[in-house]
Amino acid sequence: PKAGAVFSITFSEECPFLLAIGGSKGKLQVWDTLSDAGVVRRFGKYSTHKLDPAPDA
Repeated sequence: PKAGAVFSITFSEECPFLLAIGGSKGKLQVWDTLSDAGVVRRFGKYSTHKLDPAPDA
């Protein structure tokens, strides 16, 4: 990944198909896993979320 060696990975509670990766290059990479055709084929039917930014609470 562009983040370098991966130190931390977490999924979003509000949008479970978003994955955040932090790494050795000091960068944070956010990946929309539904942009991967294989993920969509296997898990896309479980997605009920649109990937629009959530409003501030």
